[in-house]
Amino acid sequence: MKNFSIEVVPSFKKINISNVRTRLLENILIFTSPESKTKFAVTITQLLTTSFQDSKDYVFFRYSNLDLSPRTINSIRLNKPSYLWGTDKQRKEQSGIYDRLENGFDFRCRLPPVKIFSPYEITYQNGNHFQTGRASSSEGLIYCMTALTDEEASNEQIIKTVSKEVNVNYEVYSEVKVDQNSFAKELATTYADEFVANNRPISSVATIQHSNLPTINYDNAIDYNGESIPVAFNVSHGFVLYDDSKKIFNRTIEELNQNLCDIAIDMRFVKNELFSAQREYRHCLTFFNNANECNPSENFVLLNCNELCERSFDIARPLI
Repeated sequence: MKNFSIEVVPSFKKINISNVRTRLLENILIFTSPESKTKFAVTITQLLTTSFQDSKDYVFFRYSNLDLSPRTINSIRLNKPSYLWGTDKQRKEQSGIYDRLENGFDFRCRLPPVKIFSPYEITYQNGNHFQTGRASSSEGLIYCMTALTDEEASNEQIIKTVSKEVNVNYEVYSEVKVDQNSFAKELATTYADEFVANNRPISSVATIQHSNLPTINYDNAIDYNGESIPVAFNVSHGFVLYDDSKKIFNRTIEELNQNLCDIAIDMRFVKNELFSAQREYRHCLTFFNNANECNPSENFVLLNCNELCERSFDIARPLI
């Protein structure tokens, strides 16, 4: 990263919170600029799954059109959740990547008519019947891959068949050459350049704003060597969990408020069973502070990262 030194602090601390997936805090990246005296952190966490899934060996692929293949354009495309909602027409024609409940839940309990902002937004209304709540485009960025077992990955026909579940129109696939923790660190370092270049706000105190309630401030910093360092963003990665029951929110508003940040991350790693054939593995960037200011204005970011692409992806191969 330009003008910054980077210290990688291994952690491997398990984070257990009621009603959300166990996660492993893998690394904390400390970025320091001697010139500007700026210092901030980026955290990297892995969402853990079942022991059966974690014990298997996987090969990871990125499906795309040729003009968006990582090695073709030396960039990767990070999408906001709003891009993945799609329109009714898109969901009908390309059901694989478009999901009306992307990044959200069906609420099955009575909830007050308020909005919650930062690090994501949920809108819900009074009523005994469920309302659909989903995160707004202000809450982060997503990068998707597909996981196949070693045996499946050696069969080109299976690779092509699975691609149709992701998007029937995709033209090529690229094999991922590095492990997922390494990719997460590269992604964090590369996006930190964009974060600083665009003067995104970094503060040790973040806020949650309710339209009808007082603003809630919470700590957005880590303690390291006796120093409090603000966290710019988090990179979480893990397998998507395909479970219809997990898309139903049966908890109370109090539980939602108490575990807001962790539920926000969980929302991005749960999809309905309808999409299970995609076998998705995700990397998600979450901005905990001033989310609207931290997020880019477009529905996606084309992140220029020549070195990341060369190290992480094989050349594109045709699906047709």
